[in-house]
Amino acid sequence: MTTILIVEDNETNLRLLETVLSANGYDLLSTMSGEEGVKQALGASPDLILMDLMMPNMDGFEALKRMRSNGVTVPVIAVTGNATETDRLHAMDAGFDDFLKKPFRIDDLLGIIELYLG
Repeated sequence: MTTILIVEDNETNLRLLETVLSANGYDLLSTMSGEEGVKQALGASPDLILMDLMMPNMDGFEALKRMRSNGVTVPVIAVTGNATETDRLHAMDAGFDDFLKKPFRIDDLLGIIELYLG
């Protein structure tokens, strides 16, 4: 079974992602904290990570940096409301594998996941 880790500090967005992805057959791990996201990525070895960029205490950029420096190599997709081209380029330069703008269409979410998980 394919496991996706969701790191999203907005509870409404988190629940939406959980509902859509579980309905499409994915096993899920989720957290509302970048720090906890790093712990789960290191301990549970998910197949893909969906991560918000702007979170309190530890943002998605720092969480990704810590994941990568500790050997996490799975695809990490930035899911964010910060949607300018500059924001997208900054995320890609920081090492995110892809970028999904909020609000997103369900088809776009599932399509980007399938792109990386095949």
